Amino acid sequence: MLVASVAAVAFVIMQLQKHDTSATPPATQPVTHASPWGATQAGYREVDAPVAKALRGLPVQVRLPASAGKPAGVYRAAKSVRVRYATGSHFGVYLLTVWAPGSGAGPRTIAGLAKACHVCTHNRLIRLASGVSAAVEAGGGRPSIVTWREGGHTFEVRGPAASFSNRVAVAAARAIARANA
Repeated sequence: MLVASVAAVAFVIMQLQKHDTSATPPATQPVTHASPWGATQAGYREVDAPVAKALRGLPVQVRLPASAGKPAGVYRAAKSVRVRYATGSHFGVYLLTVWAPGSGAGPRTIAGLAKACHVCTHNRLIRLASGVSAAVEAGGGRPSIVTWREGGHTFEVRGPAASFSNRVAVAAARAIARANA
């Protein structure tokens, strides 16, 4: 009787393993992640309209400097907007994100950003325009980021480390800050 019970349990276990797909490892497939600099922006919906019209219908108003070139895409979320620039822009590939008042980083947080990046080689506070200070986080193989507050809004430019250097990030941020002054 004991032998029959053990044999029955062994049979059931073998049948479960045969039908259990989790017991066999899944086929190896390359994992593809969308580029953060590409046309798809997580959490944002692309506005399908010419740039001038797209900018008028956003939840956050932003002025884009002509010196930056033509954006590759304008995106919206509930309390923020994003403008994507591609290789044809004056500053290269980067994202401009602007948050509505009360939704972005405050002045104290921005001041902390300039000190928080321990691997960045260019983190510091800078002046973008009269009365506008910004935190720079760049270097160390990380994306170059400049964050500031202006008119109650939080602005951020962010670009890939390989092509959007500290110098280029600051130049783009200055142009945007001056356009929105």
